[in-house]
Amino acid sequence: MYVNVAARRDLQVQAGQFKLPFGLDENASSTKLNFVTRTLLSTPLTPGRDRGVMVHGRLLKRVVRYELGLFDHDGRNARTDNPERVFAGRTAVARLRAAPLTQAKGTLGRLAEDLLVGFAFTQVSVPEGVPAVRGRTVLDAPFFASRYYVDGRRLRTGVELRWRPGPFSVESEYVRLATERRGEGVEDQDLSPLVATAWYMAGTWAVTGERKTRGLDTPRRPFLQGGPGALELAVRTEAIAFRSGARGEPLSMRPRAEVIRGNRNHATTAGANWYLNRWIKLQANIVFERLDDAELGPRPPMRVFWSRLLRTQVTL
Repeated sequence: MYVNVAARRDLQVQAGQFKLPFGLDENASSTKLNFVTRTLLSTPLTPGRDRGVMVHGRLLKRVVRYELGLFDHDGRNARTDNPERVFAGRTAVARLRAAPLTQAKGTLGRLAEDLLVGFAFTQVSVPEGVPAVRGRTVLDAPFFASRYYVDGRRLRTGVELRWRPGPFSVESEYVRLATERRGEGVEDQDLSPLVATAWYMAGTWAVTGERKTRGLDTPRRPFLQGGPGALELAVRTEAIAFRSGARGEPLSMRPRAEVIRGNRNHATTAGANWYLNRWIKLQANIVFERLDDAELGPRPPMRVFWSRLLRTQVTL
């Protein structure tokens, strides 16, 4: 629950518990997702919800959107119920997004008025211990346990893009999360940071012709009311990797290793969304995943996984 006070169009204040302004996919409503699951980067690398206060607004004739916040912790996604895992305290976050062609005229204006690009970062100090940030597959199976000690600053940076021309949409995002390991060597020396990086690219096409900016949840010709409803095809490719800042050999799984044994997961998802009417939505996905290091995965020596997902959504 939160409260938002709009002092002016370019200055609003929001306080309570809500999602930190970081992550395009993470901040999308669960009822508006183009796929059955969120991206691989959303849960492990973006903060999620926490208590805090934020100022936000729009500038330059609504072309630029800004969000600045201070929160009690690093978000719900970065913590677990395991008391042996550490999580961060007071977190500062900033997000800046721009719609550079929103004032354009003619064909360019019609095609690119919804183009949105953005940059965001968070900064926080993490106490000594094993962090809760871990790597998991689409179906939440572990492939990187993160048993390495950290201590120091955590810096999270992200770049995002969204474009929805007509019946099409394109989304992309890149996130880097680096946590320092100060004094965590076997001789109390500083180690290279623990680094996680992830990206995705996704596209959709409303075959029945609805405009993506207006939403497909109100089909032009609902099912059993003179039409087939709204049908959308979607595809997404993505990857997430965990490693140390230092590269080379030998790789080690010791909790105070300089060069850790990391892992990477790459996934491709193909799907279809069927909006029967304004209340019912069906989603079907086929997911292909491939791990770099199968021995760290959920079922060694299996490196490749196929998943079939189905989601039914009823909105009242």
